[in-house]
Amino acid sequence: GKGARPIVFFHGIGTGVSSYAVILKALCIAYPDSSIMMVELPLVAMEMPWGEGWIAERPTSSEETLCKPLLQVLLKHELLHRRPVVMGHSFGCFACRWVLNHKELARCLGGCVLLDPLVFLLPYPDISKRLEGEPKTFYEFFVRKIIMREPGVAFALNRKSKWPKCCLWQKDLEDIRQDNADFKVAIALSKRDCFFDVTVVERHLKKKPWQHHETYDCTHGELIFRPDLICGTMKMIHFVM
Repeated sequence: GKGARPIVFFHGIGTGVSSYAVILKALCIAYPDSSIMMVELPLVAMEMPWGEGWIAERPTSSEETLCKPLLQVLLKHELLHRRPVVMGHSFGCFACRWVLNHKELARCLGGCVLLDPLVFLLPYPDISKRLEGEPKTFYEFFVRKIIMREPGVAFALNRKSKWPKCCLWQKDLEDIRQDNADFKVAIALSKRDCFFDVTVVERHLKKKPWQHHETYDCTHGELIFRPDLICGTMKMIHFVM
C-alpha cells in the first residue's frame, strides 16, 4: 500500500498464518492501501524449530530475537515513518508487548490492537485459575490437552517465555502514550475466555479517548474467524487506524 498506515500482525498458538485466513482477508478488504505484514512465530506455529544449527539455549520468539529484525524490515520497506499499527491475537499479544517495550519502536507506532490478550495481570492467581480445572468443552480439551502440549508450543510456553517481559499493565499503556501522543490502543476480550478471568481484566483496564476495550459474547479465538464477530474486530482496528 502507498501512504496508508501499515499493519503488523502477530498470530497466536496454532498452525500459524493458515489459522488467520478469515481475518487477513477482512483486513485486505477494509484497508486496501495499507501494507499488511504477517509475522510468523515458528515455535507456536506447530513447526519443528529444532533443525540444523538449532540450539535450545538460544532465545526464540522473544523480545531479543523479534524487535531488531522487525525494526530493520520496517526501515528497509520505508514503513516506520507511516506510524505502523501492531496487532496480536492470543500469544501474539506477547509479541506486541515486546514491541511496546522496545523504546525506538514504541515511539514510532500509531497504535496497538490486542485480541484475546493473555498479557494483562499475569502474576494474579485469579487470571490463570481457569487452567487449573478440567476442560468443560471439547474446544477447551482440544486447545489445552492437544495444541498446548505440542512439543514446540510446550517448549515455548514452559522453557523460553520470560513472563515478566510478557506482562502488560494499564500504567505501561499510559507511559507509552506520554512518550507518543499519536498512540492509540484497542482491546477485544471474549466473555467466555477459557484461559483467564475476563472480568478481572475488565476492571483493570481504563477507557480513555485514546484507549478502548470491548467484551464480546464468545470464547477464546472466535474473534478471528466467526463472520458475525469479524465486524466487531474490524471496529476495534478502525479505532486505532
